[in-house]
Amino acid sequence: MPLDDDLITRATQAFDPLGELNERNVEALYTQRPDSPARRAARRIQRLQTPSRFVLVGARGAGKTSELAALAHNLKRSHLVIFIDLAPLLPARSDTFALLTVLALVLDAHLHSWLTAHGAVTRQAQPPQEPSAQLLSRIGYLVEQGGKLAQSLAATLKLIPGDAAESGAVLQLVGQAAQSAGPLVSTLLASRDAEERSPTKQQDDRRALMESINRYLDQLQATTPDKKPPVLLLDGLDRRPDLESLELAFKDLDLFTSLQTSFVLTGPIPLRHLPAYRRVAQDLPLEVLHNLQVYDPSHPGVCDPAAFQVFDAIYRARCKSAALPEDLIPPDLLQRAALYSSGIVRDFLRFITEALFEADLAGSDAITHEHMDAALKRQRHDLQARLNDARIQLLMAVLQRRTLPDNREADDLLMENFIVCYANGDAWFRPHELIAAYIQTFEAGAKTPL
Repeated sequence: MPLDDDLITRATQAFDPLGELNERNVEALYTQRPDSPARRAARRIQRLQTPSRFVLVGARGAGKTSELAALAHNLKRSHLVIFIDLAPLLPARSDTFALLTVLALVLDAHLHSWLTAHGAVTRQAQPPQEPSAQLLSRIGYLVEQGGKLAQSLAATLKLIPGDAAESGAVLQLVGQAAQSAGPLVSTLLASRDAEERSPTKQQDDRRALMESINRYLDQLQATTPDKKPPVLLLDGLDRRPDLESLELAFKDLDLFTSLQTSFVLTGPIPLRHLPAYRRVAQDLPLEVLHNLQVYDPSHPGVCDPAAFQVFDAIYRARCKSAALPEDLIPPDLLQRAALYSSGIVRDFLRFITEALFEADLAGSDAITHEHMDAALKRQRHDLQARLNDARIQLLMAVLQRRTLPDNREADDLLMENFIVCYANGDAWFRPHELIAAYIQTFEAGAKTPL
């Protein structure tokens, strides 16, 4: 008898690799790792009197957004948490100034959203003297576009209150809400021609922008119960489409150090190699979310038991949340999915989802090795189709030496998850497990794929 339609639907939704943890589901779905950056970050932000600022880096799909969701949940009692997904808001070639312009607009919209949710504006918590549209005009943007964007953001922001006993809340701009504002952001950012503004004027613009952002943050703190300090969780910069866009977003990182509040940025692993980041590394330290250490060189082909425990916990939490039988996927198939994920949570979930689709299409009554193998093959072919001779040669060098070559192509491959970084023992590198055996088939002198 084929698998039940309702079960397949619930299962594919529960293991959706693009589904993200948020304030609504984090308690049910979050699985804490032994080296959880969220736990360390929460302690620093709560204990230190001065603002705590850092960049959370990791592979795409490693779980950075989940760590931010857990951090938001842990901080909402002591802080006003502002969670913003920047990825759908920023066009590809947005620099740091453009990024912070969007942040100013979102904070202005957050302020009005918060005041509306908590009653009339009080004398102690008046909106900033300079509305966002006036600020945009002063720093070189079209006022009309700025006004439309501010209205759009205010209409799409989500206020997620905490439990009454916690007296906490998380202000969010994520998902479809952020995507709906994206086109207006693009139009607004295109209206400013920085090259027509003198260096002195550009410095004035930077100063005015940062002063406004800090003023919005002060106003937000003044409106919260117990005057809770705001903390910014800025997600999405790891989803910049290429290294050039990443470099532009982090070009003027010194501007971030002017923010008078605690904040966390997410970024991809190659960020630590950028010269712009090295200049401010002391002020913006890295927190690395490593891939789960599924591969042990001393036991190739076997998923490391400690890493599998985490993946198994992730699987069981999602089964429980969707009322799925835990034996839906046999343990040996889960181990296979974990190993070939290279420790990347999103890939693990993708393999499970694809295996479910394969079983559904075949009309099977269970998920078998055949279905998991078909899912892995489909994903492997997708990676292979994006390789060329130069990339294969580079991946061969990574496989042999376990180091990352110092060139642009290697950083691109790292950003796209063709190369993964492990940290069991020393930090070392390896091609993604889906293509590692394929790369091994090429001899040192090979010039074209077989």
